[in-house]
Amino acid sequence: MTTDVRSVAPVAEPLRFVFLHGWSLGPAQWSPLVERLDAGSEVHHAVLPGHAGSPESPGWSVDSLATQLLEAQPPGIWIGGSLGGQVALAAAALAPEAVHG
Repeated sequence: MTTDVRSVAPVAEPLRFVFLHGWSLGPAQWSPLVERLDAGSEVHHAVLPGHAGSPESPGWSVDSLATQLLEAQPPGIWIGGSLGGQVALAAAALAPEAVHG
């Protein structure tokens, strides 16, 4: 799994978004929404195993992906669709203090 972090503009306390793409998709799924965020937003994209050029990760589960992402991402507003939605919900159940939205 890889992550891509893009800060649109430096601010004291930016809104942080963690976008999780759906099955067979990639971060580009969220491009239309990301383009409309405030300039002060901090955007994190997780590329799930086997998607968008990310290497396969045999034996992964929704919970294992959620755990890995919780370790790698700062607290923020998590937005996911399809598989990404399942991972976001699992992360919220594991660490509700880190997952907003």
